Amino acid sequence: MNLFRLIYWVLDPQKAVDYANGLLTDIKNNKGDRIKKTKSIGYLNEFFSKYLAYGKSNQEIVLVNQDIDKKKKTNDKIANALIELRKIRLEIKKMSNDQNDQIIKTVKTFGVSSGIVRGTALNITSEKQAIPKGCIGIFPTSGTKHTRQFSKCAGIIFANGGMTSHGAIITREFNIPAAVSPRLKIPDGTNVLIDGSTGKIIISGTFDRSS
Repeated sequence: MNLFRLIYWVLDPQKAVDYANGLLTDIKNNKGDRIKKTKSIGYLNEFFSKYLAYGKSNQEIVLVNQDIDKKKKTNDKIANALIELRKIRLEIKKMSNDQNDQIIKTVKTFGVSSGIVRGTALNITSEKQAIPKGCIGIFPTSGTKHTRQFSKCAGIIFANGGMTSHGAIITREFNIPAAVSPRLKIPDGTNVLIDGSTGKIIISGTFDRSS
C-alpha cells in the first residue's frame, strides 16, 4: 500500500472502500493471503481515522468517532468512507476466530470514550473472570476476546488499541469512559479515575505521566 495510492484515496475515498470490498471478496473466496488482506483493510481503516483526526483535540476526535459509530453520514467523504470500512471490518471479524484482532500497536495514552468515572482497578486476565460492580477493568487487548466483559465495567483501560478498535467502539456504544494506556501498570484494588475524553488517568491523586 504505497503513499501515492493513499493520497489518491484521500481525494476519492470511495475508491478505498471499493478496494477494501475487493479484498473482502477475496477473503471470502479464500484467494491469496487472508491475513495480509485483512491487515490491509485494518491499516486502511486506521489511515483514514488518523487523517480525520489530524489537528483535532482528543475530545473532538472522540466526538467524531461517536458520530461514525452511529453511522451518521455527512458531507465529509472521509467520515463516510470510515463508516463503510468499519462495516467491512465487522464482517471480517464475524468470519474470523482470531480474538486478538488489534492491528495497530499504540505507544501513548489517550481517551477513546467520553465521560469521567472513579472505581477500583482490576486486571482482567481471563474471559471467565468475574467483573465486580464499580470495577475499572484493565484489559490486555481491545480486540474481541473480552467483549462480554466490557459492558460490565464502570470504566476501562486498554493496554493497547486505537480509536477504531473493537473495544473502543463497544465502550462508546455503552457510554463507558475508557482510555488506552500501554505503559501504565496498576495493581488490583487501586483507586482510579478515568477521563475518557482527554485520556487522563488519576491514581491516588496523581496524573499518569505517560499521557
